Amino acid sequence: MAAEMRVLEQCVPMNSKRNDVRLCQWDGEAVVVKDFASFEDYWREKEIYQHLLKIAPQLCPRVIVFDDQKKELIMAYLSGVTVLEALERAEKENDQAKGTEILTRLLAWMQGFYESLKAEEHQEIMGDINLRNFLWAEQRVVGIDFEGCCAGNPADEVLQVIAFYLLYEPERTAFKLSVVRSIIDPLLRMTNCSVLLFWETLDEEMVKIRARRNQN
Repeated sequence: MAAEMRVLEQCVPMNSKRNDVRLCQWDGEAVVVKDFASFEDYWREKEIYQHLLKIAPQLCPRVIVFDDQKKELIMAYLSGVTVLEALERAEKENDQAKGTEILTRLLAWMQGFYESLKAEEHQEIMGDINLRNFLWAEQRVVGIDFEGCCAGNPADEVLQVIAFYLLYEPERTAFKLSVVRSIIDPLLRMTNCSVLLFWETLDEEMVKIRARRNQN
């Protein structure tokens, strides 16, 4: 179906600081409509989606329409919550096994993402990464925001996402630390760190995050 022929109905705004995102009905199907703040962001996200849908479609939602004129994507709606919300629920219920499962699947998602975007010249990473940029849907992790993708070091980004997790309120709880310790082996492999270096570097990353927050 051509983008100009669509009839979007019953649209409800969704949380997004950067773009105009709505949950709509389209011929009886729930879809997410994402209007980008800039064409640069749209083209970057379109490029990543097209690559992932071809190479690793399990990593992202199905895109129904790329509308180049309106800098708009229409994606199939996935019923779920953000990974942050899922982890917060696990902590509230004191379910360490669930917290461990979610972070384990997140690391597996990140590994698959990095492998799918690795080129001879450079390595792509998410760039703008936080736990709200992932959905926990049907017991799996799905990435949803890719306009910030850029060249970078995956090890640094893995450390950053764990640092963000520990700094979400309430910060550095016994639950959060226990969940991180439960996945220490894949974390060490992905960051190429010893145990001591991992915790030292993680502390440094948390200091950087707090400094950035204090500047805003």
